[in-house]
Amino acid sequence: MEARVNNYDKIKEDGAGYGLVVEGNSYTRVLGRLGIGVRQEKEWYGWNVKGEYKLLLSKEVPTIKAGFDGSNEKFEVVGNEEGRQVLGVGGGVSCKIMDRVECFANTNYHIGYKYKAMQANIGISYKIGTLTPTFVKRSIKMKKELNKYIYEGLFDKIKQYKKKI
Repeated sequence: MEARVNNYDKIKEDGAGYGLVVEGNSYTRVLGRLGIGVRQEKEWYGWNVKGEYKLLLSKEVPTIKAGFDGSNEKFEVVGNEEGRQVLGVGGGVSCKIMDRVECFANTNYHIGYKYKAMQANIGISYKIGTLTPTFVKRSIKMKKELNKYIYEGLFDKIKQYKKKI
């Protein structure tokens, strides 16, 4: 689910001499999103690709109210119609520079009814700590101990069986 609230303050234009006034307001866009991605991470680099489908659940066209200074007449300014469905693809790469530092580059392309958008970003990230919860660490440790116990026990049983033969 993706949600965005756009807020804007009252704007009063005075350069052209008409005194255009745009009332402050907000509008909300809500989209449902379904996607799939593949991610591969190696010791010093990583990459990812993804695809997604978005369905607009709110109004297709945002509108704002405006008028002219000194007039009681108001009118609506209609935004760009984007349609209800959007398809997107994206991908990225990362490269480890130091233990907790990596550089990355990502890009996304979305297309819908009367709508195309491309986005790209690059950057450097620094990881400040571990995100693995304590209970996950304990679970991993217990699993390793259990596997060791089963493995060693299995060999003991095989040795005892061979002695009987």
